[in-house]
Amino acid sequence: MELEKLTAEERLIAEQAVLNFRSLNKACDDAKDGTVLAVAEKLAMIQGRKLIQQTLQTSLELQARAIEKKSKVSRACSCGRTKAHHGRKPRVVMTSSGEVCLSRVYFRCVVCGDGGFAADGRLGIHGRYSVEAERLVCLAAASWSYDVSSDRLEEFCGLEIGDTAIRKISQRRGAAMNA
Repeated sequence: MELEKLTAEERLIAEQAVLNFRSLNKACDDAKDGTVLAVAEKLAMIQGRKLIQQTLQTSLELQARAIEKKSKVSRACSCGRTKAHHGRKPRVVMTSSGEVCLSRVYFRCVVCGDGGFAADGRLGIHGRYSVEAERLVCLAAASWSYDVSSDRLEEFCGLEIGDTAIRKISQRRGAAMNA
């Protein structure tokens, strides 16, 4: 890999990976005898999840901006007018890698009021939870009670999803499968 050809975003991710590696080595150096592997595993999982989240968020932000630049179709309103740019708005989405915060442009028709985010359809954002996060929720809910599922999702995947949300997601997805 030629480092000088990396984009600013790629350099940021690469730098974070190097910092994680250094931090991991320092933690291992400081660990008591017989605990190096346990310390390394725990820290690597935490850092790895954060790096994956950061990478996913950065990639989705770049995709959203590219879509918004070339998105003439999504600016056309069903009433025949063109939807106007109404600023960037943040959206937090729970993914299988944890929460990511995306900033997307909101377009709204000043005549009829119809509006939306041009990037959401292409990105596959249809609600608070990604399809993959919902799959993991349903898998957990099929295996354990909702409260235990919440604990296991946090332990295994680093996902903080409450038992009420797990119940709602799994019941909605189950009903959709039966329809």
